[in-house]
Amino acid sequence: MNFHAIIFDLDGTLVETVDLYEEACMEAFALVKIKMTKSEFSTLYKTGWSLPQWLTHYCIDNTEEEKLRAKRDEVYLRLLKTKAKWRQGAEPILSYAKNIAPTAIVTGAWKKYVEALDENMQFSRYTETIITADDMQERMKPDPYGLTLAAKKLKVDPHRCLYVGDQEFDVAAANAAGMVSCLVQHTYTGKDAHKNAKLHTNNLEDLVKILQSA
Repeated sequence: MNFHAIIFDLDGTLVETVDLYEEACMEAFALVKIKMTKSEFSTLYKTGWSLPQWLTHYCIDNTEEEKLRAKRDEVYLRLLKTKAKWRQGAEPILSYAKNIAPTAIVTGAWKKYVEALDENMQFSRYTETIITADDMQERMKPDPYGLTLAAKKLKVDPHRCLYVGDQEFDVAAANAAGMVSCLVQHTYTGKDAHKNAKLHTNNLEDLVKILQSA
């Protein structure tokens, strides 16, 4: 298949930010005496849950949400601007993809996170559009809304798009949108997340081969 657009997830797929988000969440939950372990964070992160759902999981009253959100964001925004890094092979594959088809990013991150990250890494120069949590609101992945919105903005048929992500809900969203799903596996990816993916790889460098053979 010749892809009419190539769409990417952001955190964990193109950029190394999951460990930074982990640090921010741990600092935030420490305010309410929760000592979150790395294993607990990894499990919660893979669910794609929102902060209120994390509070429910830990039986924390929702009146604490504003305080925890403020602390998490304070730490995370600082880290995004100073410590975020490209995943290996990410910038070259973005550049390569841009030369063969329109490109976009669809991320469950809020716009303020994306802007802080872009201030550091300037990835927006490789894409025609970026869809964030602000655009999706209650229709976050695995809901396909964000992906179909990106296809609409790019003026392409979703069935002729490739979506590259690192979580099971990325695969589910792509499949629901009728796109070709590609899972990039790493430490924070569930071991069975690739089961329903059309394509599967352990590193971004392999995407060049996938695109060349498409």
